[in-house]
Amino acid sequence: LKVLNDTYRSLGSALGSAALRPVAVLCVDAPPGAFDVNVTPDKRQVFMQAESALVACLEAALRKVWEPSRYTYEVVSGGDA
Repeated sequence: LKVLNDTYRSLGSALGSAALRPVAVLCVDAPPGAFDVNVTPDKRQVFMQAESALVACLEAALRKVWEPSRYTYEVVSGGDA
């Protein structure tokens, strides 16, 4: 999903986010009739009736997970300089 990449990149550093790619497995529980998997023969696209609400919820959840570490950096002591 585009929202996954966009949110990840917006919260990461310019150098770090260019080198890393997020990986996600999404499990969306939706009632019958709220989606259509018969868009393409290979079933790689799905139409959702409330897609904008789903995307907004996903973005909020991603920010909740990733934002606390937005400006945290690991400091490694190097020994004798």
